[in-house]
Amino acid sequence: MQALYSIIGASIECLILRMAFIFERIINSLNLRFLIFHLTITAFISTLVSSFYSTYQAQKEQLKTYTKNNYACANKLASTTYTL
Repeated sequence: MQALYSIIGASIECLILRMAFIFERIINSLNLRFLIFHLTITAFISTLVSSFYSTYQAQKEQLKTYTKNNYACANKLASTTYTL
């Protein structure tokens, strides 16, 4: 049983060392140019999505308003033509 625990402990230790090595490679590959580039791309995409969403909301409200106005105008026109 003791041998099993030592094997499991050794494999966990090996796994931790591998993860530390991978993490170190990721940290070393990050530089300022990479971070600024990705920050710029993220800001651009979020601004684009935000502007499209706000335009969609404004046009939806405008369409609702025009639909109500056209409905009122159509009712008025229908009532005047019905009385003639």
